[in-house]
Amino acid sequence: ILLLNRRAMSEGEDELRARNLEQLLQRTIAIQQQSSGDSPQPAAAATGQISPEDAAWLSQAMGDIFSDPVKEMIRVVAQLQHALATPGSDHDLIAQLLQVVSEYAADLNVANDFFKVQGCDLLTKCLKHDSAEVRGSACQLIGDLTQNNPTSQSEIICHPSLFEDVLSLLKDKNQPANVRVSAFYALSSTLRDCPEAQQSFLQRGGAAVLLMALRSDVPKLRLKTAFFISSMLDWQSKVYSDLENLGVVEQLCGLLCPEHDPAHEHVLAALLRLAEARPESVPPRLRDNRLGLASTLDAKLSWIESQQEKEKFEEESQYARQLLKLLHA
Repeated sequence: ILLLNRRAMSEGEDELRARNLEQLLQRTIAIQQQSSGDSPQPAAAATGQISPEDAAWLSQAMGDIFSDPVKEMIRVVAQLQHALATPGSDHDLIAQLLQVVSEYAADLNVANDFFKVQGCDLLTKCLKHDSAEVRGSACQLIGDLTQNNPTSQSEIICHPSLFEDVLSLLKDKNQPANVRVSAFYALSSTLRDCPEAQQSFLQRGGAAVLLMALRSDVPKLRLKTAFFISSMLDWQSKVYSDLENLGVVEQLCGLLCPEHDPAHEHVLAALLRLAEARPESVPPRLRDNRLGLASTLDAKLSWIESQQEKEKFEEESQYARQLLKLLHA
């Protein structure tokens, strides 16, 4: 069957090239069914003989299927190191290689092995690269490496400069929007469920960084920051105290402009989360008439009710009603 697959591809059907075992099986079965009509089977297939050409193709196909992802990742890292060390290397190529490593990083074992081949030093160079695309891809890779991966989170935190480099890109208003958004992704992945990283973040003025991101003129960054604040369920109480003292409550209320924004759902959720974390101090601040939060929430609910597909805003409506209940308590 495999040999029939090879012959079909050699006749110009390269689109049938198998990329994994499941595809290979599906395609070879399909070819077998196509060949089960009146046409006789090729002699080699009927007798079980494999020609040298067939054997070479089969070896390559099975090698591709059962390749070692760690070895493949190491090979790509070596290409990256060479490109970074070569003056005038193509920036697009470096960014693409970083993206390939990101695909391998979905495997936690591969992600952890990345740091055994001088991965941190490679990331440091990429974060400081002249190309914004390379810097953004490096941030994306850090996010992919550390997402739900305590070992990789620790590697980033323990490095003398990597965490600070990511924060610098996020705080730099001169960075392109996509770089800052990718830097926030790297930051949030590193912090998630990692007390060690959270402590390091707070020591570096993390609350002020979040406030700065909320004030950004990049809509996607504001949205991600509001969502991040609303989902900080496991954080120590100090972060909420710092956020409140820096005026994040007022800043969040200020984001609830009359014109609807996709970030509003997360802004409302963040306000609720802060009120839950700081029940003695945040609710009174929300009741400050200068914020006009009650009228803003009433207008928000009226707007939602006027929408034909108001079910799309069900959670946003729920958050607004909870906040109104809190204001009138």
